[in-house]
Amino acid sequence: MSARRIRPVRLAVAGVVLASAAAVLALPATRAWWRWRETNGMVRAARTFNREGCAACHLPAQGVEIRNPGSRLGTVPSLWGGSVMMYAKSTPELETYIRQGHPADRTPPANQLIRMPAFEKRLSAATIRRLARYVWAAGGMHVPSEGAVARGYDIAVKNGCFSCHDVAGSGGRRNPDSFKGYIPGWLGPDYADLVRSEAELDEWIRTGTVPRLESNGIARFFMHRQVLRMPAFGPRLSSAELEDLKAFVGWQRAAAPDSI
Repeated sequence: MSARRIRPVRLAVAGVVLASAAAVLALPATRAWWRWRETNGMVRAARTFNREGCAACHLPAQGVEIRNPGSRLGTVPSLWGGSVMMYAKSTPELETYIRQGHPADRTPPANQLIRMPAFEKRLSAATIRRLARYVWAAGGMHVPSEGAVARGYDIAVKNGCFSCHDVAGSGGRRNPDSFKGYIPGWLGPDYADLVRSEAELDEWIRTGTVPRLESNGIARFFMHRQVLRMPAFGPRLSSAELEDLKAFVGWQRAAAPDSI
């Protein structure tokens, strides 16, 4: 090969190397932008929940509520499972509970071992309101009591959907080596990027992927290397269960994250 031909080849290779290096260097900034773009009220509340130590008591290991001798019900309520209804009947009541550490009309027994902190001096009113909605949604209190949406919610609970997609499908949990660095939810703009139609939602749930992204080399690369991958629920769900689950996801997506 002549020197004249070698030089353009070298330049082309150098261009590819530089472009690849630039893409790798830009990835963290791109991920940060996407994370900001996807953030919603539920995600911000989840960060507050963890930052303020709430998970230490309200996310018990193995789902077993922490014993609390001397308390009215004998345990610290779990974030999950709807037990919040034993302590508050509405989000305003929950706000009061978070703000002052107990209901407006009842103080903890003198011999109660674990006491709820009062967060009114640590958190703004808006943050407390958002946190109350997060706790309310985690227990499924915002979901209709019957119909396809209610059945779909129950299916999501039984199949562990919220373990990855988080409260109300808000997303944001880390997923190492994925393209965006986190598990997408149903509430934000990520959903519109990943699910272009009801048929694609159906495909995601049944097979754990969609042909449109599998045919894209970059998308396929990240989807196959990420630590957490979407399971294929096709063999586990009936056609009726699949329809109910899609009804719930659609209903939840239509709800404004800050009004749940």
